[in-house]
Amino acid sequence: MSKRWFAGSMTAFAAVLLALSAGATGVGGAPPAFLINGAPVDLSSSCATPEGVEVCSGSASGETFQVPQFQLAANPDPFVSLALAVLNPTSSDQTYTFTAVAPVAPVGPGLQLNGSFGGSLTDVDGNGATLVDATGAPLYVALSDGAPVRSLLDPPQSFTTTTTVDLGPAAFGPEVFAGSVTSFIAIQVQFTLSPGDAASFTSVFNAVPVPEPGTLMLLASGVGGIAAWGRRRA
Repeated sequence: MSKRWFAGSMTAFAAVLLALSAGATGVGGAPPAFLINGAPVDLSSSCATPEGVEVCSGSASGETFQVPQFQLAANPDPFVSLALAVLNPTSSDQTYTFTAVAPVAPVGPGLQLNGSFGGSLTDVDGNGATLVDATGAPLYVALSDGAPVRSLLDPPQSFTTTTTVDLGPAAFGPEVFAGSVTSFIAIQVQFTLSPGDAASFTSVFNAVPVPEPGTLMLLASGVGGIAAWGRRRA
């Protein structure tokens, strides 16, 4: 990962922390946050909490982007997902950074990490479409408390099409992460998109506490007891 990309990430996460401190309370004691190019998107009227998962959906637009639909889901398990479609309405290449943040209660040390990314690139204007990595940044990065812990579709990445082409899919985990999460996990998706064209993606990051050895022993003994009981009845 380039120093330029990492510096940009830290700037974006300063905005994330401001967004978290300013919003209404949600799952995990703070609201989830969604940023486009480092600027928080207002989620105050777009979220619901079915079965303990906070789901925020809507649309967003700016001078250099149109997001006709996005959906962010967050849970303090910790879990976060982000799905969206974006159109470049300008006449030049544009670089986009999409960040989804899930506040969590402290968890760890010792976690199992899982994540995935997949999407598509579509030629909307009929002139051919191109999507490339943003100056040495992976297309997908999973973060714990603002620090990158895993990436997918590392640079160099380049996709071209005159119709539609898949981005990925790619996934990782379950894999062991020895550290802890103290305040939030996040997904950051970044790429450069050709003018007049569209891209869409779905991304997921999940961190599950690893059972303590004592818990594993209890589970194993329980399974063994059930097996022995079954043999006695046979």
